Amino acid sequence: MKKVLIFMRENNISPKGGPAGYVYNLLKGIKKNEEVSFELLPSINTNKKIRSKYNSLPANIKSIYRVFGRLKDYIKINNPDMGIDSDYLKQFDAIHFHSCVSLYKNLNTLNEYKGIVILTTHSPKPPHIEKIEDTYSNFEKRLYGKKHLRKYEIAVRESFLRADYIIFPCKEAEESYKNNWSEYDLVRRQIINRIKYLPTGVDSCLEKIKTNRQEVRTKYKIPENAFVVSYVGRHNSVKGYDTLKRIAQQFSKKDNIYFLIAGEEAPLKRPDLDYWIEVGWTNDPYSLEGASDLFVLPNKETYFDLVLLEVLSIGINVLVTDTGGNKYFKQFDGNIDFFNGVEDAKIKIQEVKNRIKKNASVSKNRDLYLKYFTSDIFAYNYVKLINDIILNH
Repeated sequence: MKKVLIFMRENNISPKGGPAGYVYNLLKGIKKNEEVSFELLPSINTNKKIRSKYNSLPANIKSIYRVFGRLKDYIKINNPDMGIDSDYLKQFDAIHFHSCVSLYKNLNTLNEYKGIVILTTHSPKPPHIEKIEDTYSNFEKRLYGKKHLRKYEIAVRESFLRADYIIFPCKEAEESYKNNWSEYDLVRRQIINRIKYLPTGVDSCLEKIKTNRQEVRTKYKIPENAFVVSYVGRHNSVKGYDTLKRIAQQFSKKDNIYFLIAGEEAPLKRPDLDYWIEVGWTNDPYSLEGASDLFVLPNKETYFDLVLLEVLSIGINVLVTDTGGNKYFKQFDGNIDFFNGVEDAKIKIQEVKNRIKKNASVSKNRDLYLKYFTSDIFAYNYVKLINDIILNH
């Protein structure tokens, strides 16, 4: 049996977005009798008490911790992962990295590795640009942003060139890389025959709903006959939170449209609207989504957002930006609408509201999910791709 190392710590896997959620859903679908065996990096001890104390700190103190954390990451970008050496790696036929920095940190260790190196980035923007634009403060960008950007760009470029195969979820997910990274076309020409595509899948979220529609609406004082638009995610610009605020401002209280929003309220803050409800961070986003009529995904740049698949699994209507990996879903017969700009979004929301009011639209999204995007389907296609790569490399 072939052995593959998924280059992530076992204790870092969890049902959320990004690499951790990708691997979580993958492992949910992999059967033990597969012809390929998958392993994770062993867990390392983490001090949960320190993390808990950090979360309770005032926002200004937490921001200082974040600054030092980013500086620490930058300083250690050339340091290999502790306990990972060539003797450990040689037992595996392939290694699947889930970040460019992880691969870059281990370039020297990989010099003696004879197996196959695979990379998936999970980033809606080129990773070096996302690192600086979406995590550094304006002060940090001015002080040392350009210097750090150059270093991280080297890491990303070298990782792409070192990998034997790059796995994207779909061609459309490359859009932001082409638009935002001047070197991407040059890099892509060198790796074109090594790029593979594999759509992601997720575990069903319909069964994870803890609170029914009526109870959610009662809790947040939303009229039962109101049309509810939901959003769950980071409150930043690349995720489109600012765009969503402008969309909401196109309506008024008399429209009977409410916006039910979840996620940590930072760095961007809520608008001053009576019909805008901020729940904050929650471990039960699915109940909020299930209580809504429409989920909006307003990303400015899109890779292949797991939250879209989760919402499809619940079976509600979806409105997404006409960008990146979202475009992949145009081929399907589901209740997924696309918008370009705030005015267009307003029109599309009203159209969905009218369809529901006339009982003319029963969402097809649950069926779409069951046919193409379950964790079992994802795992089956992943195992097949990895096996094909190992056999034909």
